[in-house]
Amino acid sequence: MLRSAPRPPQRGLRALALLLLALGAAGCSAHDRCSRATEVTPRLCPAALPDIRAVRVLENASQSPAQAEPGASCAAFDVDEHVARRFLELARATNANDAHHTLDHSPCQAAGEVEFENGQTGRWALSRARSGTLVVGGREPLVLYCPACDFAPFQ
Repeated sequence: MLRSAPRPPQRGLRALALLLLALGAAGCSAHDRCSRATEVTPRLCPAALPDIRAVRVLENASQSPAQAEPGASCAAFDVDEHVARRFLELARATNANDAHHTLDHSPCQAAGEVEFENGQTGRWALSRARSGTLVVGGREPLVLYCPACDFAPFQ
């Protein structure tokens, strides 16, 4: 009488398949919270920044030398710590290439520093067009856009 080889336990394979499916779904969850890109707005994803401890404004109502427009005044783009904090809390992340090709540009900018509750520090810059960057440590700049920032001085 011939005996067949024992079959591997099916429960173990099912458990492994369920685990892989769950891990795949967890990995996609942040991805799924990203918006779709349009002709005028890049794909936006949660910035997932740590809680902010303090914000300092170091440069305000200035005009970018790279985008200087004759006769343009940036005096009305007055950013205080509250505005900068709100921008950082509401902004969403995108990539530099998409932001460059889809977002409006403004010569008016403000810049400063941020300290997070976890002890990390960073330098931020933002423009009247509701876009900005955040550099934490020696990392690449995080490109930000804040469609929810429809308050002064962004209006």
